[in-house]
Amino acid sequence: DAEVLILKARALGLSYGQYVGRLVSGTPLPAPAARRDADRVALRQSCDQLAALAGDINALIRLIRLAKGAEAARQFGDRMRGLEADVRRHIDLASRLVAHPEDER
Repeated sequence: DAEVLILKARALGLSYGQYVGRLVSGTPLPAPAARRDADRVALRQSCDQLAALAGDINALIRLIRLAKGAEAARQFGDRMRGLEADVRRHIDLASRLVAHPEDER
């Protein structure tokens, strides 16, 4: 039985003592370490995508300022349409990770 507790503690990224202490006190257990790692990777990818979108927005603004307006703006149209959805997905993920980093999923 102790071996099972040790394995479960490791899966959550906790020591045996931390795991048993949380069980005894009724403190919520964190999400498994693999899930937290996957969430961090997803958050990094989301940040990278937002950085690329920010670059596209800046490029669009520069092109409009150079009076190449309508045609240049159309070239960015497809990427700009998804901007709101991408930002919302990023904010949802980041908010979840920041607000509840220890929630089990």
